[in-house]
Amino acid sequence: MLMGTSLNVLQVVKFDSRPIGKGSPGPVCKRLLELLWKDMTENKDQLTEVE
Repeated sequence: MLMGTSLNVLQVVKFDSRPIGKGSPGPVCKRLLELLWKDMTENKDQLTEVE
């Protein structure tokens, strides 16, 4: 998986035209994406208020 500020969490399921594992996102990546999104939308201490 790739992580960054503009892509959040990107599941990598293929490399050099070859599938990685089963060729679909795994449970760890899915859960990290859920947790990151929750933190980005619900963590009041980290959010910037826009007027």
